[in-house]
This record gives sequence, C-alpha cells and structure tokens, in this order.
Amino acid sequence: MNYHSRPELSSSQLALFLRDPITFYHTCVLGDWPKDEPTPAMQFGTLVHSMIELGGPDRLDIVRRPEGLDLRTKEGKAWRESVAGKEIVSEPDWLRLERVWTHLLACSQVRKFLGNGHVERELFWRHQRSGIDCRAKVDQLSDGVLIDWKTTSAASEEEFINQAVNMHYDIRLAFYRDGIEDVENIQRPKILVVGIQSGGGHEIYPLEITGLMEELHSEERMHRAVEDISTFVLEEYLDRPIKVATAPPWLVRKFAGMTEVNV
Repeated sequence: MNYHSRPELSSSQLALFLRDPITFYHTCVLGDWPKDEPTPAMQFGTLVHSMIELGGPDRLDIVRRPEGLDLRTKEGKAWRESVAGKEIVSEPDWLRLERVWTHLLACSQVRKFLGNGHVERELFWRHQRSGIDCRAKVDQLSDGVLIDWKTTSAASEEEFINQAVNMHYDIRLAFYRDGIEDVENIQRPKILVVGIQSGGGHEIYPLEITGLMEELHSEERMHRAVEDISTFVLEEYLDRPIKVATAPPWLVRKFAGMTEVNV
C-alpha cells in the first residue's frame, strides 16, 4: 500500500486537525472533500529533500527546461514530447537548487548529514493514550538525533521559529519523537531542525529545538491533540455556544497603565 494512502493518522493530518478540524474531518475521515493539490512551494521542498538524500542537484532525476523555450511553439512541443514522463524544472528553480546545495555544503553543522545514503524512515505505531494507529515518515535519524529538513520563506531564524510555532510544527516534531521512541526504542531523541530558505539569500538555519519544545509543552499538547481526534464529533463542534469576547493579551498589554481622559 502506498504510504500516503494508508489509514493511520499522519503528522500532516494532525497539523490539519489543529488548524482546521472541519476540513480534517471531511478530507481525512469522511473523505467527501478533495485534498489540496501540492503548491509550488511544497513541490520545491520535495526536490530539496530528494537532493539532500541523493547528494546534490546533479543526481536528481529531473529535466531542466531550456531558458526562453516557449512550450506553445513547435519546438517547445517537440521538446516536451522528448522528455515525456520526466519531471521538468525551470531554469530559475534549478538555480535555486544549486544555491541551496552550495549553502548546505558551506554549513559545517549540517554538511556531514548530506548525501550519505540515508532514506526517509517510515514508522508505524499505536498511540498509547488514545489507541489511534499512527504513521510518520521522518527525514533522517543519525546517532539518536532526529534531523528534519524544512524549506521556509522566513527571512530570519527568529521568523522561522515564529512561523513554526504558529503552524504547530513543534507538535508534529513531538509526534515524530513519539514514533521514534516506540519503534526505534530511542528514548528522548534530540531534534535538529535545518531551516532552508527557499528564496532570498537561501540561508541555512540549523536549530537544536528540543529545549524549545519543552518550553512549549509540545509533547503534552501532541498527546492531547491525538486524544481530541479520537473523541471528535463534528456535530458537537459545529453546535457552538455563544462565547464572551475578551481582548487578546497583546492588546491588554498595549493599553496597560493608561488612565481615562476626561472630556
């Protein structure tokens, strides 16, 4: 069975539930809503992952589209027919891959993990607290360390961390770690996240994120989210009571200490 068509709960499904429980239920449980097609950013991220596994852009099984070639012309159609069945990348995307690879090699903290024959590891286990069967595909395990390669549009390490937290990335990493502990019997593996800037200067952000996850209680939040999935009832979720609106903390802090002005 193809990995992505398997019935177990995946980390991407867990993230979708946290972000949008209704869409999760229709796409992943009922299956009556179509799943989103991969975006160009996701497709580029897949190419970067393959490049890291294989050891460079030249080892990718892709075809570079000649710069300036119009696929609507006779020459363009003939070229497309000659490469039928192969993945085509534009010249700008090829240059992006080359730049990313150059910068990965320049970073001594991650260079040792590149192109060393590793492949993504598929894990299948049962979540103990909920009884839900789970699956995960982790990028790399090396000497008890989980290494996760993550393409990003963030312009700095700080922005990358903020984006990751907002998108529940820390909970996905806790989900990976739960599978590693169960299947690989590696207790409390450290986690190294390598942020790879997909645009701009193509910077590399190597981050040891284990401590951050402890600060955010990511593991407990992951367990609770999986338990929430096991007891989720769409009708109850839709039948919401009226909630009293309160000011967000940042707004309260902004106006803290202000006194009333008499008119």
